[in-house]
Amino acid sequence: MSDDEPDYMSDAFLTEAVTQDVRPGLLHSHKQKREHELWKKKEIIEERKIAKPSGQLEAEVREDGLQKPIPQDNKGFAMLAKMGFNPAKGLGKHGQGRMDPIGIDLKTDKQGLGRKAAVKEILEMKRKMLEEHKKKALSVTDFRASLSEKVQERQANVDLMKSQRICHTLDSDMGIDDPEETWFWPEFTNQDDEDESSKEVASDEEPIEEDEIQLSVREQLELLTMYLRRTYCYCIWCGVKYENEDDLRECPGPTRYDHDC
Repeated sequence: MSDDEPDYMSDAFLTEAVTQDVRPGLLHSHKQKREHELWKKKEIIEERKIAKPSGQLEAEVREDGLQKPIPQDNKGFAMLAKMGFNPAKGLGKHGQGRMDPIGIDLKTDKQGLGRKAAVKEILEMKRKMLEEHKKKALSVTDFRASLSEKVQERQANVDLMKSQRICHTLDSDMGIDDPEETWFWPEFTNQDDEDESSKEVASDEEPIEEDEIQLSVREQLELLTMYLRRTYCYCIWCGVKYENEDDLRECPGPTRYDHDC
């Protein structure tokens, strides 16, 4: 070994190698380690920005699949072809029918299937009640003239408050944020909404005509009872949520007097 070549087995060479460690990928100082951690966090954030939420990806894949026609190797397509179906013609003997399949209406909320129909029927009943008010023009004084009417009104008010609490609970369980009518829920749950709506009415030049006519307590109870029975198969006097409409037929009726309360 010449004098110019280093002695790789000597202590001096090992000491010098440790002090001058230049191996790639090693982080020697606290500053380098901190910069490396920040870089990794930044990379993770950028990846999350690029990646789409799983729900959005699922919706895009589903929509893409719905837009594609049924492939000819599909079993359903093969069965239709045996019965004379031709993708270039419509259904029917003379090809006068539809050419595309019936569209799929996906239901993504938790509302019951009968809620929309019930709400539509309730709005129609409300409209008829308001029209009757306009025709008869009954005053509150005449309506509460007799003692029996006052007793019935107090009892209806108790039943209405009970129905409002139940409606608020059932609607909330279904993920509904706002009542179909403001008086469907107890007043304390709608106070903020009423304050905002009153400001909007005050700012408008022409207030809504329906607000000028107030439904009576018994009319409100009738509409809310129908909503609970049609939407949730619930009877406040039975205190039972029935399984379905067929099961609801076991209920004596939609009023307090049907239950001999």
